[in-house]
Amino acid sequence: MTIKKLSSSLKSTNGKRSASTTPKTGSSDAAIDQMLTQLEKLWKNHRTQELAARWKTGKLLNERLGSPTKRQTYGEGVLKKAAKRTGRSRSELSRMRSFAHLASDMDRWLKKHNVRTWTQVKMRLPKAKSKSKASQQASKKLASQPVDQALESLKAALNLLKEVKSPLGAQARKQLQDIIKTFSPELPRVSKRSA
Repeated sequence: MTIKKLSSSLKSTNGKRSASTTPKTGSSDAAIDQMLTQLEKLWKNHRTQELAARWKTGKLLNERLGSPTKRQTYGEGVLKKAAKRTGRSRSELSRMRSFAHLASDMDRWLKKHNVRTWTQVKMRLPKAKSKSKASQQASKKLASQPVDQALESLKAALNLLKEVKSPLGAQARKQLQDIIKTFSPELPRVSKRSA
């Protein structure tokens, strides 16, 4: 909402401009309720716009700097410059980055966490971060389970082969080689981190 629209909505009542700014005594309950409804809408819009501005700030910073979960390159000073130009602290900008990172769909995130103010968002961020980390760890664990099971099966098969006292016949050896050749291209590529 622009300042012009804001001042216009504050001055008008039911689309009519107020004749004076003197307090109205003896106003009906309906008139008071109507005024309170206008104020409620005004502040709901203000909070939504404030949260949207903070979310957008975090999103823009994340687009430039990458995920807030990764350590930033030393010496660029982007957050310091952004803090100076926006009048916000670096820690506040970091919270905005976390908010945008965790809430890819701001409206759905706000509804899911039942929050309407920036103070409420800030209170939810640590809990949301830990849930996000926990879900990432759980999905990594689930992804590694089939690999772990396959490795255990291969180890068990190798141990069984070691127990065979007589040398393998040509046919058995050929079958094992064929199985290994078939299995080999199916192996996922090994990343440098896990190697």
